[in-house]
Amino acid sequence: MNLSALNGNTLLRHLCLDQRIGLFVYDQKLRILEWNACMVNWTGISRKESLANPIHELLAESNFPEPAVFRKALSGKSFTLQTILPEKNREQEAPRYIDLHFYPLEEGEEHHIEKVLVLIAPSVGTNGHRPDQSLSSALSTVGDFFRYAPIPVYIVDGALNLKLANQAFYEFAERKPQSIHNLKDFVPEVFQQRLEEQVQQVISTGQPLMLTEEYVLKRNSVYLYNIIFPVRNRQGVVDSVGGYFIDLTSQVSQRRQNKELLEETMRLNEMLNQQNQELQQKEAALNQANKSLSEQKDELEQLVEELSDRNYELDQIMYKTSHDLRAPLTSILGLLNLAKSEQDVGKLPEYHQFIENRVHKLDDFVKAMLTYAKSSRTEVQLETIHWTALVKDSLEHIQYLEHYDKMNIQTHFDSEEYPFQSDAMRITIILNNLLGNAIKYADMRKEDPLVRLSIGTTTKGASIVVEDNGIGIPKDYISKVFDMFFRATDRSEGSGLGLYIVKQTVELLQGSINIESKEREGTTIRVFLPHLTRQQRLKTLRPNRKNNKKDI
Repeated sequence: MNLSALNGNTLLRHLCLDQRIGLFVYDQKLRILEWNACMVNWTGISRKESLANPIHELLAESNFPEPAVFRKALSGKSFTLQTILPEKNREQEAPRYIDLHFYPLEEGEEHHIEKVLVLIAPSVGTNGHRPDQSLSSALSTVGDFFRYAPIPVYIVDGALNLKLANQAFYEFAERKPQSIHNLKDFVPEVFQQRLEEQVQQVISTGQPLMLTEEYVLKRNSVYLYNIIFPVRNRQGVVDSVGGYFIDLTSQVSQRRQNKELLEETMRLNEMLNQQNQELQQKEAALNQANKSLSEQKDELEQLVEELSDRNYELDQIMYKTSHDLRAPLTSILGLLNLAKSEQDVGKLPEYHQFIENRVHKLDDFVKAMLTYAKSSRTEVQLETIHWTALVKDSLEHIQYLEHYDKMNIQTHFDSEEYPFQSDAMRITIILNNLLGNAIKYADMRKEDPLVRLSIGTTTKGASIVVEDNGIGIPKDYISKVFDMFFRATDRSEGSGLGLYIVKQTVELLQGSINIESKEREGTTIRVFLPHLTRQQRLKTLRPNRKNNKKDI
C-alpha cells in the first residue's frame, strides 16, 4: 500500500482496520466512537459491542485505567500511560504491558476538546518483549499518518533542529524541505528565543503546551494555535518534542470583523430601539388623543341626537298640548254660553255635568304631561321593591275609573325568593298606566271582564305581565301603540301618552316591553326589568327612539 498517496483522514481509516496497533476514540462522556480491528483481536470485544459504550464499563473487569485518567485527556493534555493489556486469553500467557498515547482532538472554531484519540503499542523492553516487524510497520503507519495529516506537524530536538515535518508544514512555510533544517530558518528572530524556551520546558517537564500566539512574519501577521508535546526515545527519555499548529488567522480576522459588525449592529439596534420607543410613545399619545376625540365625537353625536329627539318631542308636545288643551276649553266655553242662554233652570245641572267631564279630561291630560316630565327628568333612585305595597297603591290610584267595581282583578306574586332593586316611582308609573288601560278598554259586554296581573322575580330580574279580555287592538295599530299621542280606538278619551310613557320608562330602567293583542279577544303586555346596581344606574340614558319619528 502506497501510504504517501493517503491524506490524514484516509490514514485514520487505515489505522482503524490495522491489526498491528491498537486504536480507539472516545467522546466527552467517555463513550467509544471508534474501535479498530487490533482492539477487537486483543480484547475479544467486537466493534459493534464497543460503540457508544463507556470505556470504563466496557473494560470494567480488567486493570485498565480509571475514568479520571480518560477525563484528564479531555482537559487538553497529551500524555503517555503504561498499563497491562486487557487480552481475552491472558490466563494462558504472562500479562503484557502496553503504552497508551492520549491525543486530544479539537473541533470547531473555538477549538474545544470534543474527542480523544488513543494509540496503543506494547511497551519497549518490558518483560523482555521487543516490538516485532509488524509493530514497526504499524508505528511506521502512525508516522505516515502524522506526515500526511492535513495540518502542519513537526518534530524537533532541544536545539530546534528539525527531525521530521509533514508536507503541510512545508506548504504553510512556503519553503522546500531541503531549505529548512532548523525552526530558526523559518521562525522570525524575535520569536526564536521564546519558542526555544517553550521546547525546553516541554522536554524538562514532560508536559505538553497548548497556546495561541500571534506571529509577525514578513508577509503579514498570523495567529497560530500551537500544540507542543514530548517525544520519548527508546529508553523512555524525552529528548525531542513534536508539535502541530492550526492557522487561526482567517478565524481571528473573521472574529474581529464579526465583533466589529456585532458592535455596530448593537449600536444600530440600540439606536433603533430608542427610536422605536419614541415612536411607540408618540403612537400611544396619538392613540390616546384619537380615543379621546372619538369619545368626544360619540358624546357630541349622542348629545345632538338627544337634542334632536327633544326638539321633536317639544314640537309634538306643543302641537298636541295646544290642541288637547284648547279642545276642552272651547267645549267648556260653549257649554257656559249655552247655560247662560238657557231659560230652563232645570237643565243647568246637566250643563254643569258636561263642564265637569271636560275639566276632568283636561286634568287627566295635565297629569299625564306631569307624569311624562317626572319620568324623563328625575334621576333613577335605587331601592328594594316591595311588590305587594306597590300594586296596592296602583289599584287605589285607579279605583275611581269607570267600571272599576265591575272588573275581576286578579294578582299573583312570585317575588319573595329574590329581592329586586330598582326605581319604585317609575315602576308605579308602569303599573298605573298598564292597569289603567286594561280597565279603560275593558269589554263590558263580556260576562266576566278580567284583568290579571302577574309579577315574578329571578336572578336575572323581574317580569310584569298584565292580561285582559278587553276589546283588544286592531292588528294594524299594534306597531303604533307606543308612539306619542297615539290612540288605537275611538273609545279613547285619554291623552295618548300612556303606553308611550310606559315604554320610555322601561327603557330608562334598561328593560324591555312587548305587546300581543287580538281585536275583541284581549291584550297581553309583558315587561322585563333587570336588577339595577349603582354602576348600572349611572348608565341609564334617555331612551333612544332610533330616529323612528312620526308626525302626529
